[in-house]
Amino acid sequence: MKLKIKLFGILADKAGTSEIEIETESKIDKDSLLKIIDKKYPAFGKTNYVIAVNKKITNENNAVNVSDEIAILPPFAGG
Repeated sequence: MKLKIKLFGILADKAGTSEIEIETESKIDKDSLLKIIDKKYPAFGKTNYVIAVNKKITNENNAVNVSDEIAILPPFAGG
């Protein structure tokens, strides 16, 4: 299964692209996906970020499907 993941802000800068692909052999949950991403992109480990699935930030460890829109977002700041 190939998952496309959109990156924003400093995470896109660190990866050198605004979208990455992660290949998995079977269904995967959010926490397992984040472990794979952290291993493949160790520079992300020093940056706090959240994951959004289908445009909703989630803290739950739900399954991630190939049809889901997945995004990794850095901390937000504003004023």
